[in-house]
Amino acid sequence: MTLTNADLTNADLTNADLTNADRTSANPDGTHNVGNTAGNPYYYGNTGLPAGFDPVAQGWILAPDCDFTPDAACDLTDINQMFVSGDLVSGVATAGSIDRLDFFDNDIIDAAGISEWLSQAAAANGFDSDYLGGGCF
Repeated sequence: MTLTNADLTNADLTNADLTNADRTSANPDGTHNVGNTAGNPYYYGNTGLPAGFDPVAQGWILAPDCDFTPDAACDLTDINQMFVSGDLVSGVATAGSIDRLDFFDNDIIDAAGISEWLSQAAAANGFDSDYLGGGCF
């Protein structure tokens, strides 16, 4: 289930099963009973949460920004989403579902974004140095 950029104003989530739900940039303002949900959804640093709500205590999983699938892992499936978005040498304008692939909030996905993904993915996977791009861009 994806709730990417969802406006949950006045939504009552009592007993909602949020297993594997992706709440990227979801607006929780006015959301009711988030603490009464089931499952362990993924959330990101930019996921809006109701005031006073502790996602960790609720069993929610903080996913790294380099995870786009969401499965709390930064792997080939994630970086492939960047590559299929278009010509990353020229850059691809972001909109809608690919907006989350823009690491710099400059409305473009390009080689700099790939380099940032390689850095974040290496860190998320426990490495001290960035993954190398292999000259593909």
